[in-house]
Amino acid sequence: MAYDFSRIISIEGRLSLVNAGFDRLNQGSLVELLAFPESDILSVPSYSFSFDNNQAATLSGSLVLRNGAEGYRMRFSPGNSSFSETEQENDDGIFWEQSLTIRIPKDRPEVTWLKQRTRHGRYAMLYRDANGIVKFLRNQRVKLDLNTGNDRGGFNGHTLVGRRSSTQPAIHWSVSSGQSITEIYSQANINLDVIFYALPEGWQAGKVLELNHTPFNAHALEVVYNQAVSLRYGEHYVVNGQQLTLLFNDEVQGGEEGTIYCIYGTQTSGAAVGAFAQERVVKSSAYSSGETLVLTNSAIADQQLLIIYNASIVLRPGIDFNISGNTISLLFAGDPGGDQDTFDVFYAIDNGSSLSIMGWQQFPLSISSSQLSGYTFNLPNTPLPNSQIVRLDGMYLQPGVDYNISSDEIEILFALDSDQRIDCWYAY
Repeated sequence: MAYDFSRIISIEGRLSLVNAGFDRLNQGSLVELLAFPESDILSVPSYSFSFDNNQAATLSGSLVLRNGAEGYRMRFSPGNSSFSETEQENDDGIFWEQSLTIRIPKDRPEVTWLKQRTRHGRYAMLYRDANGIVKFLRNQRVKLDLNTGNDRGGFNGHTLVGRRSSTQPAIHWSVSSGQSITEIYSQANINLDVIFYALPEGWQAGKVLELNHTPFNAHALEVVYNQAVSLRYGEHYVVNGQQLTLLFNDEVQGGEEGTIYCIYGTQTSGAAVGAFAQERVVKSSAYSSGETLVLTNSAIADQQLLIIYNASIVLRPGIDFNISGNTISLLFAGDPGGDQDTFDVFYAIDNGSSLSIMGWQQFPLSISSSQLSGYTFNLPNTPLPNSQIVRLDGMYLQPGVDYNISSDEIEILFALDSDQRIDCWYAY
C-alpha cells in the first residue's frame, strides 16, 4: 500500500515544539492575578474562534469596567499557584474544567475579610504565568479554604480556588514585553446618552425597547412620551439592563401612534461628564426652518441633549433639529406672534475633568393643598449643579425664574394649586 505524507502548515515554532530563544525557558506556576466581579464589567474585546484569521486565540484591547469598580490584585512567588484546564465530555458535548489555585500562607485577618467579600457572585480573572503569558478567565466561582496544618512542618494558610466549567478554553490576552496587566483594564466614564423611538402602534404595555447602553441606575432616565408627558420609573416603565419595558397606565394607554424620547446617564468609554449645563434661548420674532440657536458650550456629543420647546414640547433629534458643535439648527418654522418662543436646553459638557456622580434620582411630589409663592421642599440628595430638571404637571420650570435651588432645597416662586404634581430628575 502506497503511503503519502504532506505538510499542511508549519506549526513547530508557534507551539514551541522546537525550542528557540526565550522558549527554551519554560517555567511553571503563576506570578500575578487580577480579579473583578463580573457585574462590574461593561465590555470585553470581542473574539471568535470561527473568525480568527490569525489562528491564535488572543484578545487585545481594553477591559472596560464600571465607574467605581473594585477589583483585587495579587502577586505571589512562583510555586504557590497553578492553573489547570482539562477537557471533559458528557452527553451535551465537550467542555473544559478550569481550576485556578493559589496558596496564601498564614491565617491572617486580611484574608478573612477577602473570604467574606468574595463569597457571592462570579469573578473574571486575568493571570500572568512565570513565562509572561496572560490569560483571561470568565465567570469563576471563588472559594477560600483554611487549613492550619497538624504540625510545624505543615502548611498554615488559605487555598484560593477559582473554578468553572467552560464551553471553550481560556483565551490569551496580548501584552507587550514588560507591560503590566494593570494596563489592560480601564474604568468607564459617566456620560449621557439619548435615544428616540417611534411607536407606530402607540403605547403597548409590555413592549420592550432596547437602549444603547445600560443606565447608571434605575432612576437615571428622563423619559418623555409623545414629546410632552414625563414618565416615571415604576409607574410607566421599568428597566432591566439595556431593556426598557412599558407598563400599563391609564395616563398614557392607547392605540394612537406615539413617540418616546429618552435621555439617561450611563457609563461608556467616551468622554466624561465634566459639568452639566442648562440655558434658555429666546426667539421673539418669526423664524424659518434652518434658524440657528447658539449655545454657550458644546454638548459632549451630537444629539446628546434635551431641548424643550415653550416649556412643554421635547424636540426630536434629526426631525425637529440638528446640532453641530454648539450650534442647533431648527428644522421647523415658527412665529411667536408678539410673544416669545423659548428653547430650554439641557446637556453635559466635556471640560477635561470628570464630575463625581454617585447616581441619579427621580423625585415625585404631589401637592395636597394650595400653596402660596415661596413653597419649599427638600430632595433626598443635593443635586449636582445644573443637573436637575423640574416639571410641574409636565411643564418645564426654569431655574432662577420659576424656582430657586439651594443645596437639597427647592423653592417654588409662584402659587400652587391642590392636586398638582412636581417631578424632579437630577444627578447627585
